[in-house]
Amino acid sequence: MSDPVFLTAAQVEAYHARGLEIYGGSAGLRSRSLFEGAVAQAQNVY
Repeated sequence: MSDPVFLTAAQVEAYHARGLEIYGGSAGLRSRSLFEGAVAQAQNVY
């Protein structure tokens, strides 16, 4: 079984921006450090 491939923070932001273009919503982050921590958590758990 191969190791998983994790998304980077930049990739998550790009997917979010695309979702906003399609569905609408509020842009921006409340806290960059919390966002980056959430993205990194999957790697830390694995």
